Amino acid sequence: MTRSSHPVGPPTPTRPQLRSTAARRLAGLAGLAVVLAGSAGVAGATEPPPTEPPPTEPAVSEAPVSEPPSSAVPTAGSGGRSPDTGANPPGCVEDADGGDLFTDQFTVRHAENYTLSYAATYKVLTVGEIGPGAGEQTYVLVQCGTEAPALEGDLADASVVEIPVATMFSESTSHNGFIDVLDLESTLTGVGDESWIVTPSLRQRIDAGAVESFNTTGAIDTEAVVAADPDVYVTGGYDDPSHEALREAGIPVVANAEWLENTPPGWAEWVGVFAALTNTEARATELYDGWIADYETAAALVTEVTEQPTVLTGGLYEGTWYASGGDSVAAQFIADAGGDYLYDDNTDTGSTELDIETVLADAAEAEVWLLASPFTTEAEAEASDERNEEFDAWDDGGVWITSVPPDPTVSPIESGPVRIDDYLLDYIAILHPELVPDHELVFFSEVPES
Repeated sequence: MTRSSHPVGPPTPTRPQLRSTAARRLAGLAGLAVVLAGSAGVAGATEPPPTEPPPTEPAVSEAPVSEPPSSAVPTAGSGGRSPDTGANPPGCVEDADGGDLFTDQFTVRHAENYTLSYAATYKVLTVGEIGPGAGEQTYVLVQCGTEAPALEGDLADASVVEIPVATMFSESTSHNGFIDVLDLESTLTGVGDESWIVTPSLRQRIDAGAVESFNTTGAIDTEAVVAADPDVYVTGGYDDPSHEALREAGIPVVANAEWLENTPPGWAEWVGVFAALTNTEARATELYDGWIADYETAAALVTEVTEQPTVLTGGLYEGTWYASGGDSVAAQFIADAGGDYLYDDNTDTGSTELDIETVLADAAEAEVWLLASPFTTEAEAEASDERNEEFDAWDDGGVWITSVPPDPTVSPIESGPVRIDDYLLDYIAILHPELVPDHELVFFSEVPES
């Protein structure tokens, strides 16, 4: 599977500006990767503060045993729930008997950046682009207690991961929603920086001391990861030199690059990757089918809309305006919500860089300004840059942010991929409030005028 490298933004800033994997991901939905990382004062952490938006607004197999590893069993006070593996093996098997072990399978329908196929005792996961321009990688997910297939032909360069994994290190908080809904929190044993995490089930486990941080200084602590020896290390969708060191130490490294998807259904469908690693495909399929049905129901609300409000996204950072790319998840949300995105002819899937003069010429009269810089009042916006006052949106459809969601236990980065229907309803409520008069905003908050 091949996939062209998409410009993600901002693509040219220095490494310190790109330290936050989740903040980079914010570019896809908000075009504010650098804005958020800079304004949050993230000193090299792999995650942004819990108040920041998602893509948004874009971080040694064990010997076979006869029963599931004890680490998969929730401990008192850990906040863990037992994952439901349905008809798939919950742990190692003693004898495959030549039959197909994976009765429950996940079918990829909308995601463009990964494929998943099944054999009798293993699965083949291919991530088309493990990071911007980094190329593809194939993983052979081998059922514990069975022999790995010969790594030849299409599998010649594949990496082997023994499943179901019982311990997982996660590089990005954008994984947290998937981990939560699949009841995999007891599997999560390491995160980049736990201080950014707000998902209640994971917060409880962190507070119980069951999860360690491995990147609080701006660099992955490879020694800490190797010492913990997780069953799998899941990346945040960017390649990093430390990943090779982990591989050499015998730790399987699997790329999760959901942020390179450019549609909400494709973004959400990466739940299948976590399901494939843990044999929870039945649960993932049930959830995903529900998300898509609810998303389509929400999208149907605007099919008769004839007046589409004009929409601007993004904001200024160090003299450059970062807006959502026209081929980003945010742009698709706007289109599906009945909005007219002023940069929808742009082809970037992440953010696009503009100068303020261009933005004022293009969008000063835009009716709605979405995913703005993380200021919380009009006065703050003006203090940040007086030109922020020159947009008509302050008096028309409003200025809206996702950096301070209404409920502090709901992070757009963490929950966005698993609540795409609520995300779309938020957009509809902002652009066409008459269509959803009873909807309470989940991710967006309005910036009040002075």
